[in-house]
Amino acid sequence: MTSQLDREAAESLANYRERERQRALKDGGSSRDPLMWSGMYSPSGMDVLAILFEVQNRPNPQIDIGKVDTNIALVICDCETADVPIVYASDSFATLTGYPQTEIRGQNCRFLQHPPANSRVAIPPEVIKYNERAIPDLRKALEDQREAQTSIWNFKKNGEPFVNILTMIPITYKENGAPGPGKRLVVGFQVDQRNTFISR
Repeated sequence: MTSQLDREAAESLANYRERERQRALKDGGSSRDPLMWSGMYSPSGMDVLAILFEVQNRPNPQIDIGKVDTNIALVICDCETADVPIVYASDSFATLTGYPQTEIRGQNCRFLQHPPANSRVAIPPEVIKYNERAIPDLRKALEDQREAQTSIWNFKKNGEPFVNILTMIPITYKENGAPGPGKRLVVGFQVDQRNTFISR
């Protein structure tokens, strides 16, 4: 009985949000979730929930990423700045990689493709070959502003290698519905392959 009520409540809320989104679009406003205050939960100065809302509601998704929130390992990168730096990293990303926030922000994501210099970990040749096949596709997807998903070998701060299931979703984000073309961002979701099951 409770699960039926939960489903009905969730469906009712989803219908309300969709009606309000459609009404706002019709009136020339924002499609942002009407129940979310735009500055809420943004200690980084970036409205991460609004960005994730844009990801979740993007038109014509190519990759099914399921439901997303800030509890998963994710980064947001600025596509309009040289070398596409990380401008936001979730705490789960810091936990996954072992790097503190201060060593993540401002980096390009490729910093994970090598163990830290002080770790004395050698990269096995098969890892290099594996990544050499995956990286060009990621670069091309970023260049073309299209969604991509692949597995790539990464290294944690302690030098431990792991296979990262990486999903990149490009979006154009307008802070608070600001006028103009918006900012080009890419949201990257990371999952340690050992902690998941993917059917192929």
